Amino acid sequence: MADRSMVILRALLLLALAFAGAARAGAPVGTLLSVVSASDLRVQVQALVQGGIDASGRAAQLGEAGQWGLAEGLQGEVWVRLSEKKLDAHTRQVEAQVRTSSGDAAPSAGVLRFVLRDLQKVWVSSVSLRKDAPLDCGALRQEQRVVRSNVSRWTGTCEALAGWRVKRPIDAGDLLLSADLAPLSAVSANQEANASVSVGAVLIEVRATVLADGQIGQEIPVRLAGQSGVLKARVRAPGEVVVIKGL
Repeated sequence: MADRSMVILRALLLLALAFAGAARAGAPVGTLLSVVSASDLRVQVQALVQGGIDASGRAAQLGEAGQWGLAEGLQGEVWVRLSEKKLDAHTRQVEAQVRTSSGDAAPSAGVLRFVLRDLQKVWVSSVSLRKDAPLDCGALRQEQRVVRSNVSRWTGTCEALAGWRVKRPIDAGDLLLSADLAPLSAVSANQEANASVSVGAVLIEVRATVLADGQIGQEIPVRLAGQSGVLKARVRAPGEVVVIKGL
């Protein structure tokens, strides 16, 4: 039994030395492909890169390949080794190093670089919206898109947008950004509201024309019905203001 163990141990040692020698000699390491042309190799490498992304569970969009250095008439067996570098939070670069030798031809090498942009779930407008239009789930849909890392997209739920409006006109298919959103105004310019006015110790209710958009708690100018002067009022609730003083 001891002799058999020694034989196995010696075989493993020789195998390890063989691998070490191959590495020192610069033997190719990576995935072995059989190709008939540089175009065929490009397709296979792209599939290899995309397959690696799929296998790791990351959705990504494959960008353009560049820096191709192999002859178009290439055929035979090639070794491909992939390495990856992170460019930013959602963008990576995969480099495919290719080494080949075919028959008596001199060994050749080339590099393919692919830019991979992670697809993100985003909200986009499903209809065209005018400025100040209210938002609801019926006006939005979710899509998988490539988004630049410096874009601040809306990441909440569509239900959370109840009571919000868009600050600019939006076309159908536009990405919804956080900067596009604002709360709906509690009162709107040139519309009427109920105004509470203190006359001594008495509080009376009158109609007033609102002269500016306002949120709850904001101070806005108003004009009471039948009056020409402008007063300052605080927005108390949707459609309701409390007159503070004259301007």
